[in-house]
Amino acid sequence: MYRPILFTGMALLMSTVAVANTGAGFHKKTLGMTPETIAAATVVEDDALESKAVLSTQYAPTKGKKRPGQLKDRAYLKAVVDKASGVVSYEVQQIIHYPGDQREYSSAQYLAPAGLRQVELTDARHGIQDCTSNDQYVPSCTRTKYVGFAINEADLKAIAATYRVGDPGNFTFKFKESSGVDYTSGLVAAEVAGLLKAVANYQQSISTAVAPPSS
Repeated sequence: MYRPILFTGMALLMSTVAVANTGAGFHKKTLGMTPETIAAATVVEDDALESKAVLSTQYAPTKGKKRPGQLKDRAYLKAVVDKASGVVSYEVQQIIHYPGDQREYSSAQYLAPAGLRQVELTDARHGIQDCTSNDQYVPSCTRTKYVGFAINEADLKAIAATYRVGDPGNFTFKFKESSGVDYTSGLVAAEVAGLLKAVANYQQSISTAVAPPSS
């Protein structure tokens, strides 16, 4: 009498895990974008009272504007430019929305043209959510996780070089989770090339020497 119920429960659990492992894939709007349109829509945060500028492609699909709507997973790129030295660091950022128990991601793996790389996370934060319990599976509860990892410029340039008109190319990566609920995602090569172009444009617009304020 209990076997069908147990089987149904296990099937549902396996289905949930399979969906979680699949991840979000590529943002549909970026599939038709070029490096130029991505670069033009890259948001630049540059405060005169800050020594570093931050460039992000998070809102590139919506032309640089944040629009309200349903919760959606999103992978994007971030660059931090040291305005004094000109040194740039890059990160892949991922927003994940999911049901059930809290997930603990600890590392990431990504495919570079030179092969598979394994890296530690530079960001792994829980977002604000309405779940009242972290121990029980609550299908109606949606949690948010912010994760990210550093990536070197050489790998980004190699990925960007795969872009062809009409063929967006791809850059895939996986976030490893302690209980095995890994999350796979990706970006199109056009977005990678677009961020690099936006950084180059920004660097051309500023001087690497910061003049001290007059007394």
